[in-house]
Amino acid sequence: MSKHVFLVGIDEYDKAIFGNIDLHGCINDITKAENFLDGDGKGALFTRLNNSEARKQTVLFCLNDYAKILQPGDELHFYFSGHGTRFEKDGKTHTARVMHDDILPDYEITPVLAKFKAGVTVVLYSDSCYSTGNSRTAAKPPAANAVRRSIEIPKIFIENAVEYTDARKYAATIYYFSACESNEVAWEIGGVGNFTQTLAILLRGYKQPTSITTIYKTMKKSIAHQHPTLQTKNKSKTPTPKI
Repeated sequence: MSKHVFLVGIDEYDKAIFGNIDLHGCINDITKAENFLDGDGKGALFTRLNNSEARKQTVLFCLNDYAKILQPGDELHFYFSGHGTRFEKDGKTHTARVMHDDILPDYEITPVLAKFKAGVTVVLYSDSCYSTGNSRTAAKPPAANAVRRSIEIPKIFIENAVEYTDARKYAATIYYFSACESNEVAWEIGGVGNFTQTLAILLRGYKQPTSITTIYKTMKKSIAHQHPTLQTKNKSKTPTPKI
């Protein structure tokens, strides 16, 4: 078995496209993630994209490459820290990660996830929000130095969005470990993501690698101001991944 870790952290966004939406804690987040995702000392294989390196097509290329390389028994831990957004088109609500130069809707990631082989496990972590102004917690920051990881995307992105029509069936087992629910904002406080910081603190308390489901149950009781979620697609006989 090989454990691969793909880290994407974006504090600096293309101002010509998005204006001034920069964050301050996302590079700190993936540095923490790099430490705890190799907590068992087995030498996880890392790919890391910072700021302007994290362009949409680069991220998609890397995910497609992993889909070709990984074999049954392998794990990919894809950790994203940055802005998230939500938009409506043709009567449907879509969520997206915001890359340095473009948005990456979930429906553009799912066809790539469908390429991963049976027996492979993919865990997608998102320290970002999936909403705009209608979130539960947006009106009340948890601290004076709190920054919300949510933007309202330019209309041109919505107009140009083309939805894929694949069946979205997965051979691999996919876990989505997200910082908050779909109608909430994820916060960064004091230069670090609330989700990532809480996760790092919890993991320091475990004496050995622990299943992601156990970590999630503890996380729900430990984090304030947002509600993390864990979803699984095509749960097969593959072992539950551990951190």
